Amino acid sequence: MDEVIADPIAKFIKLYNRDYGIPLDLKIDPGNELGMHMPEHARFKIYEYINEKGFFR
Repeated sequence: MDEVIADPIAKFIKLYNRDYGIPLDLKIDPGNELGMHMPEHARFKIYEYINEKGFFR
């Protein structure tokens, strides 16, 4: 899955704000992965998010 097939970034931001209560503003450069732009403490949290029930709805 990539951002061409689905647009997960808005959902990642919503879930990050839910879990951490900290505003997340992502500026993603072309060719880079989302996790590289996440704060260090949450870098691998994106993998948990995509496995949450209803993530792709």
